[in-house]
Order: sequence, then structure tokens, then C-alpha cells
Amino acid sequence: MSDNGWPGKPGVPLNPEQNRRHWLSLLGGEDNAEAMKWLGLEIGWDDTDWSTEDFGLHARYLGPCLTPAEVDALQTENARMQSRVAKLKEEKKIMADLLVVIGDTINGAVRTIVQETLKARAALAKGEGDE
Repeated sequence: MSDNGWPGKPGVPLNPEQNRRHWLSLLGGEDNAEAMKWLGLEIGWDDTDWSTEDFGLHARYLGPCLTPAEVDALQTENARMQSRVAKLKEEKKIMADLLVVIGDTINGAVRTIVQETLKARAALAKGEGDE
């Protein structure tokens, strides 16, 4: 990748065999991203007097513009992931609640064992267990 973001040869976009729009920004400018149409290696950039080399020297390559199908696919994947995150959060809450119940049950069982052990020791100390 070049210093100006070009994926290979400066002035030539990603997948140069595809005719599609790409985001470019003139160097030294403020936030000036513009979608430019690439028409292939034979023609280069559409609607400009600049050569491919000019773009390589004076523009930063930001990446290909997404097609409507790509945007739809990303939105669908985003919705699917948000749904999954919501389910995982609910599962986490259920597990946390379950751990509290398990902890309470274990504490109760340990408490009962300790109490029964203390009663048995007290009975042995009184001689009740020497039969």
C-alpha cells in the first residue's frame, strides 16, 4: 500500500478490473472526499483531465464505494449481530441469577452440614454418642 492509501500502483484503485466508484480525497485539502468512477485500466478515471499518475500523486485513495447490495448485506449482518448480542446479554443475566441460586443452595447445604456436625460433636462431648 502506498503512503496515499493506494492498494498497489498509485492512482489505480482496488480491483482495477471492475468498473465502479471509489472514494478519493485530494491531498492537502480538508474533508473533501469525493466518489469518482473508475472505468478500467484502459480508460482510468471518468470525467477528469487527470491521468492515473496525477491521481497517484495528488489524491488519497480511501476505498471502494459500497453498492446498494453491499449496504443491504452489511445492514442485515448488523441487525443479526445486534440480535445475537441481545440474546447473549439475556443469557448472561440468566446465568448470573442461576449462580446466585446455586451459591445460596451451596451455602445452605454447608450451613446444615456444619450445624449437624456441631450437634454431633456436642452430643459426643456429653457422652450421648457412646452407646
